[in-house]
Amino acid sequence: MVSTLPDFLPLPISRSGLERYRMRSRRMIRPGMLGGHLMRRKGQSMEFRDYDNYQRGDDVRYVDWRASARYGQPEDLLVKNFVAEEQLRIFVSLDNRASMMFPEPISKMQYALWLGEALGVMTAPFGDHLTLHRLFGKSGSGLLEFGRSSSSLSRPVEKLFADLGEHQEEVNLRPLKKHLPPTAIWMIISDFYFEDDRNALMLSDAINRAQDGMRWIILVDIDSWPHEKAALGVGSRRIDGPGFVENKSEFDLDEDVYEDLEKAIQAHKERFLKRIKSGAYDLSTWAWPAVPEFNHQDHFSSRFLNEKLIQRIFMRDA
Repeated sequence: MVSTLPDFLPLPISRSGLERYRMRSRRMIRPGMLGGHLMRRKGQSMEFRDYDNYQRGDDVRYVDWRASARYGQPEDLLVKNFVAEEQLRIFVSLDNRASMMFPEPISKMQYALWLGEALGVMTAPFGDHLTLHRLFGKSGSGLLEFGRSSSSLSRPVEKLFADLGEHQEEVNLRPLKKHLPPTAIWMIISDFYFEDDRNALMLSDAINRAQDGMRWIILVDIDSWPHEKAALGVGSRRIDGPGFVENKSEFDLDEDVYEDLEKAIQAHKERFLKRIKSGAYDLSTWAWPAVPEFNHQDHFSSRFLNEKLIQRIFMRDA
């Protein structure tokens, strides 16, 4: 079982580069608002949204009597809905199980940390909220909040993963109640190699419940398999990884073995995703190039700056 912290590498995108990227973002700063990127939810404000039919328990102060008389039957009443705006809140859950610490020397966890820090750099100057969350570990722990004075992972990352080895088998969902309010964005970064176990069931149930309150669920699949396959090649190989505790296991690798492995990987992912309500999330797959070696920093930078889901969060024209 992997119990050591990943060696954190500096964010490959310069702060000046992220500054230019952020300058094109949706800046909606208004008097009295703390955040620069505002999320919308149904509520009380001065901005009208739409009408609903009156239901028992609705506040009669918001009945539009004129619209009801014009468009409905005498017994039909139309109630005004309004839009309230809140500052942007992003809650990023990092899957810290053993499989995310591979391959070497650049792991899937490294990409997850880069993604978390890049989002923190973009949100912190506006006063918006971004929280990194260790998905597996001691209940209620493993949180790192970004702010104007703390938008770098170079020092706090060790604190975030302090109990990686001791508690990594427990899914850590308690922080969701406090840090995932309605209209927030919940981003889960993982390889989604989930067993059909209690933890997978608890996490998928939490995702389904999070849909209430207009929360936006984003699943980011860090898929290193194409690169790992190319790097391994064919023939007799000793392989290290989750499940190989004492000694590396030797395998004769050929296309049949790879086909079985690919089916197993896909089965793990599909089994987990099927537990989530249809259409209740956005999925982005960050597949690594199918070559033995490539520049991870350049690949991440290009992938981040062209990620459509990130553009939908921040960009005017996405």
